[in-house]
Amino acid sequence: TFESMDQMIEILTSLIFTFSCQHAAVNFSQKDHFGFTPNAPAILRQPPPTKKGQATLKSNLATLPSKSQAAKAIATVYILTKFSEDERYLGNYSATAWDDKEALDAINRFQDKLEDISKNIKERNKKLDVPYTYLLPERIPNGTAI
Repeated sequence: TFESMDQMIEILTSLIFTFSCQHAAVNFSQKDHFGFTPNAPAILRQPPPTKKGQATLKSNLATLPSKSQAAKAIATVYILTKFSEDERYLGNYSATAWDDKEALDAINRFQDKLEDISKNIKERNKKLDVPYTYLLPERIPNGTAI
């Protein structure tokens, strides 16, 4: 049970963050990481070396997945990290879902804050060779879907 309104706010905030922002950052970055098989092979065809200096190019290639196995793993990650065609992103709510003025005002304030966050991330990304886009509000789904 909740003992205070602050406690309820903290728990709801944590849940919303986990199911939207955290999920987006973890899920949608997988393609970049797992899309290059040596980063995280889904399967190994033989045990990896157990002693330093044993690995050779030939033994590494024999250990990594075959082209077919790698292609299947990459395709799976691609499918799991693809945005849905009808995806709704953080702060994008149906205009007909809310008719309460206080709720609409809160949504508008939230959307304004998301816009500021997006501008800040884009500004920081200008200084990076590889921009970090996973936490751009316009790339964070409203919830988790598979």
